[in-house]
Amino acid sequence: MQSSPTGDEYTASIPSGEGDIPTFITKPEGDGPFPCVIFFMDIFGPREELYQMCRRFASKGYLTVLPHLFYRDGSFACHPTQRSESEMQRALELNISTTNQMVASDTESIIDFLDIEESADSARVGTIGTC
Repeated sequence: MQSSPTGDEYTASIPSGEGDIPTFITKPEGDGPFPCVIFFMDIFGPREELYQMCRRFASKGYLTVLPHLFYRDGSFACHPTQRSESEMQRALELNISTTNQMVASDTESIIDFLDIEESADSARVGTIGTC
């Protein structure tokens, strides 16, 4: 697992059975351990809009992780306001090809990561998604 700390936000590459999951992580100030939120992205992928949502959870006391669930097919993310026809088509293809079973497996890997993350209270984990 690689991480790049920058204050209360960092990125981590969380190992899974199918490769490393690029993950944005933000946490409250202090040492923790903090209850956790796994924030599942929408079809357009991780981007500043979702990072801001994660920051809001952190401001309320939650260590929040935003995994890039399309990692198996590259680092796709749509432009935040001007989505082209080709971006929309690619987003739909990736969404269809990412199964519930894949996301469940990824979630297990994320929880394994939270088990060893010092600032995470992995006994208290919730999930939320956006669409």
